[in-house]
Amino acid sequence: MHIAPLLHRDSFGRITALIVTQNHRGHGIGSRLLSAGEEWALSQGCTQIELNSGDQHAPAHAFYESHGYHSDDRRFVKEDLG
Repeated sequence: MHIAPLLHRDSFGRITALIVTQNHRGHGIGSRLLSAGEEWALSQGCTQIELNSGDQHAPAHAFYESHGYHSDDRRFVKEDLG
């Protein structure tokens, strides 16, 4: 995860990779990682997080949507972290 500073709007957090091995999925690890990333981004002054997820990762899309992210046809975005 990193911060993308922008001049024309608030900086945003970008999750570059979030991977939980298949045999560890379903135990809340991904949710905890996502939450920790959101908390860190908020502490850095971000008001939004974005990530990319390829079309082949439909289960991941459902995971992100269940955590408040939505697709904007290019990426998943979660606004209003506060």
